[in-house]
Amino acid sequence: MAIEKVYLYQNTSIIPDEVLCHRFGLLPIKADPRLFEMPLTRVIGINESGVDCDEE
Repeated sequence: MAIEKVYLYQNTSIIPDEVLCHRFGLLPIKADPRLFEMPLTRVIGINESGVDCDEE
């Protein structure tokens, strides 16, 4: 498990937002994977508007 999305309200440190969020993503999180619902497969397609990714 790892942090995937970070929303910063107000960063008052000297560390830039991008670096701070990247470091959060590097933190390992111990969690029981059976408690989380993971997508089994993903269907990726390309159309006129761009790349489309659907979970099945």
